[in-house]
Amino acid sequence: MNYSRFFFISGLTLALLLAGGYFYQRIHQQWHVNIAAGKAGSDSYTLMRALKKAVQRKHPHIHINLVASLGSTPNMHLLEAEEVDFATIQSDTVVTADIKMIARLYSDIFQLIVHTDSGIQALSELTGKSIAVPFSMQGQDPSFKHLMNHYGYNENTLNIIPMSDSAAEFALKQGAIDAIFRVTPPGNEKISAIIKQIPTRVLPIKQTVAIHLKNPSLHTDIIPLGSYRGSPPLPNEELATVSVRKLLVAHNNAPINVVKAITETLFEQKKELLIDTKLASFIQPPNLTGNSFLPIHSGAQRYFDRENPSFLEEQAEPMAFILTVVVGLISLLLNLRAQQRQVRVKELNNELLKMLKKAESLHDKQQLQSMADHLNTILKKAVIERNEGLISAEDFDFFSFVWEMARDEVNERLPPNTFMNRNTNKMQEAIL
Repeated sequence: MNYSRFFFISGLTLALLLAGGYFYQRIHQQWHVNIAAGKAGSDSYTLMRALKKAVQRKHPHIHINLVASLGSTPNMHLLEAEEVDFATIQSDTVVTADIKMIARLYSDIFQLIVHTDSGIQALSELTGKSIAVPFSMQGQDPSFKHLMNHYGYNENTLNIIPMSDSAAEFALKQGAIDAIFRVTPPGNEKISAIIKQIPTRVLPIKQTVAIHLKNPSLHTDIIPLGSYRGSPPLPNEELATVSVRKLLVAHNNAPINVVKAITETLFEQKKELLIDTKLASFIQPPNLTGNSFLPIHSGAQRYFDRENPSFLEEQAEPMAFILTVVVGLISLLLNLRAQQRQVRVKELNNELLKMLKKAESLHDKQQLQSMADHLNTILKKAVIERNEGLISAEDFDFFSFVWEMARDEVNERLPPNTFMNRNTNKMQEAIL
């Protein structure tokens, strides 16, 4: 048997099957990932819920579980511990080297809402005032500290009270506090409700360029005219403020293919996302020039580099087609080889059967001896062809059975100690 040819074909077939299995697994593998999305009902949670729905429609092999949390800081703890794969955070959140950027979701603007009875007209008039801020775990308290430090305030000059949204609204309504600080997208429904129900004003935050210089994660921004009420407009003019970006980030170990699929959905399914939240219109890619304070996740980078794919990505479809063709050709060749084997052994068996039939009517010693020699020649050829793989072991067994019938018929008609009888044992050894 030609073992080198056998091992080559077997090895090639195995390699192709493994390659096909790899590509199939990449396409059809089921993924389960967790996203720390912020407080249930928050803007970030609503956007992530819309993203989950869009991803699972477009990529049904990806299953997303939303994890409700208290905000950026706890989200970062969950992400660093790899209890979640993705998280929404504010851009001023302290991060480690394992955290990578996927997208800029929207801007949260700083909003300081003061009661009209407080007498506060500007940020310079906050000394001794009571200001409600979200619990520090929610990630907004650091933002307030950045702002107050710039204006020279500290814990001794301000009465800072961490409160839930509902408690802060009630306290402001009762006059128990003077102001509420929030970091939300403009036009936030909860802020709108406070402004409509309680006599308040929104203070402008000036010196925004200077604030940005001290903390580059904070950006100059505005609260647009009429953000909270159209007639009469509230605010009645554009107000200067600063904002912080809400980001979608992932752990460096998050599956590359899943990150790429989620990034693709964010930027190619915006219309679907907009059905659930208007914030989807603000989604932007990271800074692709490499100047971002957070490096881009390799999965997201693959999406952004889709116009310049790697060689393997570019050739994936042609390679898959070639793989299909090659596997089909190998299967065809193996079938043809099997058919050729069957044809060959059928020819030999037919020849033996003809000789067997002819031997039954022969009595001439010379003719019988010639037939015996021919039988031995046929057997030698069959043994050689079996060793070369031209005849299968099963077909050779059947051939041997027919050959022995022909041999026995010739032997019965030949005298003892003739050529046929003398060589039978040697030929039997060749068969084994």
